[in-house]
Amino acid sequence: MIKMKTVILKKTKVSKNYQVIIPVEIRKHLNIKPGDEILWAIIENNLRVKIFSKRKNALVDLIGKLDMGETDASKDADEIVSK
Repeated sequence: MIKMKTVILKKTKVSKNYQVIIPVEIRKHLNIKPGDEILWAIIENNLRVKIFSKRKNALVDLIGKLDMGETDASKDADEIVSK
């Protein structure tokens, strides 16, 4: 059985103050709440975004502890975060 990847594509606009609104579908899917932090990284001209929850026992924290394998890009991002 082939496992399908979740794909959500949404387009947003940068405000004159360089702010971006995270679309509701993405906020709900990733359980993003006010106070969560976002890491922005450019790896080989590709934008990577990682969400850090400040809430205790948040689902995002639990997912981050699962061993789902790593890609070269995730290794690069982890190295950037650890610095």
